[in-house]
Amino acid sequence: MSQRQLLAEVWGPGYADATGNLRLYMTQLRRKLEPDPARPRWLLTEPGMGYRYQPDEDERQEAGVSLPRQQRLDHRRKSRGPEGAPGGRPGAPAGER
Repeated sequence: MSQRQLLAEVWGPGYADATGNLRLYMTQLRRKLEPDPARPRWLLTEPGMGYRYQPDEDERQEAGVSLPRQQRLDHRRKSRGPEGAPGGRPGAPAGER
């Protein structure tokens, strides 16, 4: 969510340029919510954009929220190992694995 959008939605349109206030509140939220505020896991800064909430995998599953398509594909590739599938040959059709 962009900084301007967050400011306008939470504090109103008159605060759309109050980015210093937003930084202060995000710091306070991280101190209260993050296990290590210096290395946030959930309330992430998106440079040039704003902020993003990144729930843990367990929280996403409990809430029924799926990962974006690219993240799902990346996760599948990692879980299959370097050759693409357990016990398979690189480039082999599915029936030959």
